[in-house]
Amino acid sequence: MKLAIKRIGIVLLWLLIVLLSVLLLVLTTPITLPMFLYKTFNKKNIGQGLDLLQKDLRNIAYAIDLVGNATLFDWIDIFPNKHPYGEPREPISFVLYKRFRDDCLTKFDTCVMAFILLFDKNHFEPELYIEY
Repeated sequence: MKLAIKRIGIVLLWLLIVLLSVLLLVLTTPITLPMFLYKTFNKKNIGQGLDLLQKDLRNIAYAIDLVGNATLFDWIDIFPNKHPYGEPREPISFVLYKRFRDDCLTKFDTCVMAFILLFDKNHFEPELYIEY
């Protein structure tokens, strides 16, 4: 019984950490993004500033993609013929690419891919992906 209570406590602690992280991100981004943009473009030329901004935004998108794999696919996918959705260190995009390559997309996967392709036509090009 003590072990079960301890495990529940750990899960609740991690849930609290996740919620606080999201809250912190939502509350601080409107303040920190303009500060970052001012600092970046004030001290560097416009090309270097854009390169730095692009790198940072790509890293943020990748981190969100990793979170999406854990939440969107592992928590929400309740289809009866569920296929494994990759490793936790793999982003949604890579998992979808592998499933497309292996010809095992579900209807849900196809909808997610179509949504991503609305914004980035070359998102699933094979040369963009490396094996993890």
